[in-house]
Amino acid sequence: MVDVIVAGSGNVTGHNVVKALCPTWNVVGYDKCESNANPANAMCFNHRAPAAADSEYTDFIKYMMVTYRPKAIIPSNDHDLRALIELRSMLRNFGCVLNGFGKHTIDFLDKRITSELFTQHGISTPELLRHGSPFPYVIRKRHVGTGQKFVRIIKGLPTNITCEEANNGIFTRYVEGKEFTIDVLCDQSSQVLSIVPRLRHEVRNGMVHLGEIIKDDYIIMQCAKIASAMQLKGVNCIQCIRTDSDAMFFEVNPRPGSGLSLTTAAGVNMPDLWMHSLMDTHVNVNTPVWGLKMVRYYEGHYFT
Repeated sequence: MVDVIVAGSGNVTGHNVVKALCPTWNVVGYDKCESNANPANAMCFNHRAPAAADSEYTDFIKYMMVTYRPKAIIPSNDHDLRALIELRSMLRNFGCVLNGFGKHTIDFLDKRITSELFTQHGISTPELLRHGSPFPYVIRKRHVGTGQKFVRIIKGLPTNITCEEANNGIFTRYVEGKEFTIDVLCDQSSQVLSIVPRLRHEVRNGMVHLGEIIKDDYIIMQCAKIASAMQLKGVNCIQCIRTDSDAMFFEVNPRPGSGLSLTTAAGVNMPDLWMHSLMDTHVNVNTPVWGLKMVRYYEGHYFT
């Protein structure tokens, strides 16, 4: 029996989640990479799993539930998140809690519905547009965890919009400002335990390479409003563009984000705190080290 399974343990986010949980919790991970090539092997045992879209995935998850009887499972990427949501009844029958699953989790997998939810609850969000609207605008993949992710800023001709972008994208008004990812931790009653905004100074291929913990009271207040209205649970990450006068929210990810390690280094270990909250233990949440910065670099992992 283990405490928690980390889905996608071989990617950057999954590795950070495993690192945040070990050695306090008994952790097992899985990823579609070769099992002996998973860098999380340095911290816990990891299985090689089918891709989340494969037909064998359901049987694999059932095997993991029967073998380990975990208290919780934390998906670290959108594909595993979508697949595990589909299997939520099985997880519940085994007494396993899926991080991030709540009232609107399925809605968050559709960026158009997410935008509509923000509008319904009075949260500022970029205007939804149609293909062919005046420039500038942003195209994002509408359905999370299906196929290849994409995001592109279109500021003028020529646009070269692909069929995939036109058919499967969401078009929103481009907003000039600073991009934030906000780590939000709630217990299973949707009580907010911690909100930590991270300024994304530099982003490469969707992953933050230079980030900073920023104490922005307005962003924190708006994220608390989102967490309450959307009844968030577990570790989530919310994204927004901060302008001089507002914060425009465009995404809720019911899973940890790739920059989670910065929040952990700042003294707020959200995966660990969530597990403690599941165990009905008293949770002491630190004030983060405001102003802490992270620069990401690549590190080799060596094995025989």
